[in-house]
Amino acid sequence: MTKILFCFIFNLSVWSVLFVHGVVQARDGSVRIVQLLKDESAIRRYPDALPSLLKMMNEQTNARFDTDPLYISTLTD
Repeated sequence: MTKILFCFIFNLSVWSVLFVHGVVQARDGSVRIVQLLKDESAIRRYPDALPSLLKMMNEQTNARFDTDPLYISTLTD
């Protein structure tokens, strides 16, 4: 659970940096989450983990998150 929380907080911090620069555009006024992947060829163990977490956040909070996260390889994407 600690790893999931760390990844979520890290993703939010990356999103906030990109949002300030006008890179991330959310659909329908929802928050778009961005995940930084070091290596695009790496196998993601649980590819449904982040979308299901965002879906759960939509159900249990008043905040609206886009359930289709954006994956980037560098912060210059």
